[in-house]
Amino acid sequence: MSVVAENKELKTLDDAIHAAERGDSRGLNIVRNFLIKNPDLWRASGDLATQAIRQWIHKTTKGDLFSREMVIKKVASLRNDLKRDDKDTFERLILDRVILTWARLNHLEHLDAISETKSVAWGRLRLEQHKRAEKSYRNALRIYSPIKSGAHAASQELT
Repeated sequence: MSVVAENKELKTLDDAIHAAERGDSRGLNIVRNFLIKNPDLWRASGDLATQAIRQWIHKTTKGDLFSREMVIKKVASLRNDLKRDDKDTFERLILDRVILTWARLNHLEHLDAISETKSVAWGRLRLEQHKRAEKSYRNALRIYSPIKSGAHAASQELT
């Protein structure tokens, strides 16, 4: 790294990000402090479950804006119908898993409905994907069920 680059003043967040990516600890500190001061940014953009759900929606709707907006509304409705306590981190994590597996399973169902099986091997692959998605969804529902019924809150009170 040249002397000019080492002494480069970091004037913008972009400068800090680029410097941090090059290994400059000053840039990394600026980025971290920015995120500390702007928690809504990392809470929204750093939520990998939400990003994954958005990707499943994108894959399913294939750029169709109206379909995408309807599915986003459905996801929001599911989340609203299923949630009990916004402040319960464990519940939020499991609810994310329920919605994520719901999106994955329904994406595969959608693909099955609109496409033809190309070969026996392709059909077997799709069947395996569907079985794994179904199993993941059932497991998420099984874990979420006691939370929805209030058993999770009752067990927390006992400990």
